[in-house]
Amino acid sequence: MTIAKIVRNLFVGLVVLIPILWGNAKLRLPTTNRMQVAVALLYLMPFQYVQSSMHYLDGKQPKVVFMGNSITLGWETYYPELFDGGYWVNRGIAGQTTFQMLNRFEADVLAADPEIVVLMGGTNDIAGLGGSITVDSIFINITQMVELALNRQVEVALCSVLPAHEFYCCPDVRPIPKIAALNAKLSNYAKRKKLVYIDYYSLLVDERKGIGKDWTEDGVHPNRAGYAKMLPLTIASILKAYGKYAENNK
Repeated sequence: MTIAKIVRNLFVGLVVLIPILWGNAKLRLPTTNRMQVAVALLYLMPFQYVQSSMHYLDGKQPKVVFMGNSITLGWETYYPELFDGGYWVNRGIAGQTTFQMLNRFEADVLAADPEIVVLMGGTNDIAGLGGSITVDSIFINITQMVELALNRQVEVALCSVLPAHEFYCCPDVRPIPKIAALNAKLSNYAKRKKLVYIDYYSLLVDERKGIGKDWTEDGVHPNRAGYAKMLPLTIASILKAYGKYAENNK
């Protein structure tokens, strides 16, 4: 383990552990929620962004960029070996909306000149983390990123929004109808544009239209079992996108 990684792990440990041990009498949060708040604050800090950027400094040109939010970032937590070689890189940042992703798409995806981008976004918009927004506006942000990629001959693997019955951060939000509407738009758009569409929603949804309890701890983010369930579909979709890229760049 490098010194940089040791320092990073110490920093992460302190930032997450201190609030949990100390508690917060003003917020009166239960321990599990304090942990979620600590982790969320950590990932929203610029430090996380800097660490993620280190993938670009190894001298290799990435072939695949994972672009998205905390669900995208979770791949690096549970399957870090996917990114060890530098050919696949992870540009997930927790808490980000599609508007924020669009603003960094040039720097974080296109500047790397990849062959494929695995694009996921929309959950945080629906949760209201960026303020009130319509499904149409979320859809436009995502399609703008797709068009930017296609204009640079980058193949897109477009991900559905994952199911969620409710959001632990925003209990007043009712996400089910918005998720269904956005996924319908994304699926139809992918068909029109002949994109690879990664339908995680159908893979993980339960009878309540949330993530199945075996696949999540908080109802929003996949757990280790959830990512294990998503992995074969992800790999197959990237291979399919590779085939399309090769066909289009003979």
